Amino acid sequence: MQLKTNRTMLSLFICALFLVCSTVPAYSSTVTLLSKEYTKPTGKPVTYTDTFTVPQGVTTCNIVLKNEEAKQGGQIYSVSINGVEIFNSKELKNVGTAEQVVVFQTENTLEVSLKGQGGHSIELEIVGEISRDQDAPAPPRR
Repeated sequence: MQLKTNRTMLSLFICALFLVCSTVPAYSSTVTLLSKEYTKPTGKPVTYTDTFTVPQGVTTCNIVLKNEEAKQGGQIYSVSINGVEIFNSKELKNVGTAEQVVVFQTENTLEVSLKGQGGHSIELEIVGEISRDQDAPAPPRR
């Protein structure tokens, strides 16, 4: 009886291991496409524009917004990529960090508009995942 229970447990473990391993990609790595802090000076509203290229082989991209001053209020911002708004201060009121999966083109334009009181800032980071099982090029070394 004990031998049968051990074999059943071993069989279940092997099946579970197979399921987990079959859902993990062969190999993947990440590449930072953009990492920048945008600061609102005192005075008129400002719009920052950055362009970036998504390398071939990038399968998924995440854009992360960090606003450590969110609970203080007074920040009015909008973040758009290729003319499509991704984040805005109305939807993310009092939210310190937000993340969004975005489909990018090869060439992209990021616009960050900051209004309101001066002195506040937001940070943006765009990270792409490169899947090695698609014969993608290796990420650049730093």
